[in-house]
Amino acid sequence: MVVLAMPGFPNKFVKDLTGSIAPLAALSFTMAAGFAALGVDVGLMYREQVRLQLAADAAVLAAVTALPNETDALALALEYSNKNMPVARDGTVLVAADVEFGQWDAETRIFTAGVSPASVVRVTTRLAQANGNAANWHLARIFGFTTADISRVAVALKSSLPCLLALDPSARHTLSLDSNAEITAPDCEVYSDSSSGYGLSAYSNSHITSQKTCTVGHYVGSGSHYRPTPEQHCPFIADPLASLSPPSFVGCNHNNFMLDTSFLETINPGVYCGGILIKNNTKVTFNPGIYIIKNGEFKVDSNAEVNGTGVGFYLTGDAKIYFDSNTKVDFTAPTDGDMAGLIFFEDRSATLLIDHEFNSNSINRLEGAIYLSRGYLRIDSNSNISQNANFTTIIARRIKIDSNANLILNADYDASSVPSFFVGANMVNLLL
Repeated sequence: MVVLAMPGFPNKFVKDLTGSIAPLAALSFTMAAGFAALGVDVGLMYREQVRLQLAADAAVLAAVTALPNETDALALALEYSNKNMPVARDGTVLVAADVEFGQWDAETRIFTAGVSPASVVRVTTRLAQANGNAANWHLARIFGFTTADISRVAVALKSSLPCLLALDPSARHTLSLDSNAEITAPDCEVYSDSSSGYGLSAYSNSHITSQKTCTVGHYVGSGSHYRPTPEQHCPFIADPLASLSPPSFVGCNHNNFMLDTSFLETINPGVYCGGILIKNNTKVTFNPGIYIIKNGEFKVDSNAEVNGTGVGFYLTGDAKIYFDSNTKVDFTAPTDGDMAGLIFFEDRSATLLIDHEFNSNSINRLEGAIYLSRGYLRIDSNSNISQNANFTTIIARRIKIDSNANLILNADYDASSVPSFFVGANMVNLLL
């Protein structure tokens, strides 16, 4: 505080005013020091909360991998909490009673303990008097604070990977059905990654029948379009094949390749620059191996027939798939090599949302994975799709099924010699 002598005011007034400054200054200094001390301690408490959260996250992510074995899950939770906050240094931050097993309601975001079979673990780490390691206040003791109980919570979910995954994180109709279309996947999960309120849609007498249907956002279409009712607010699933390496290739073995004949033809693996065109009424067998489609279309015209066992197609540049109506398609993926398990693999640097169209009325078998992480898969076929495959897995940026098409996603992995990326695979999601 600064005191000024002003003209017209007596000196006595000035002296009296300055005399009151000393106790006020002392009080102000004491309060400032106290608040500064409290600020330092709050910072220290925040640091402890961060450490507790990291320990809780590590413990719950380790534990959930062991489900449904709760005994092993508990042991892992205690082990990983101790790795992050050792008992010798921090005391016991996680006790058995604070590791809970149960299920998660995605709609309400509520965890219910004790529900079997457990797919969710909740862990609560603590620095608390009950554990003998309450957090200590330091400078704030001048206000009478000595210790405080602090805790952090983490919740994680374990579930199987879906057999159909639409990857777009925000678009309307990332997975959509219309005009009597169907997805039939009674033994596996169907999933939309979109957070949009229209991320999953089913209109005009279309249906999804699955083991479970999930969307990160919301679904539209009445409940009668879904069996069972979709779960909303599900965790986002990162592309499970994002680290998969593409096949290597150099040069071109063929340019603008085309077959137009009434004879049964056989073609071999190689690099097909400008695409592959199978003209009307032509019948082609693809020998086992990898076919690189560099730019252009892999196009099968009306009434043509294509088949191949142990074949994989890598789509690079602006390559796209087009199966016309009245074609017959029957492919199984390779059992080994760079494209083991993959029928189609789209270049991850491809133009976003290239249309890949399955309009054929006779796609009897697509056994393996269809991986179009940048592409828009459109199925408009007026028939059953892949009903003769032991299993089919689809991962695409967006997926639309229309006009009486019934996409059948079998999941009999053991019956196939084609390897599946998802057999025994699970995803783990940190929910809280």
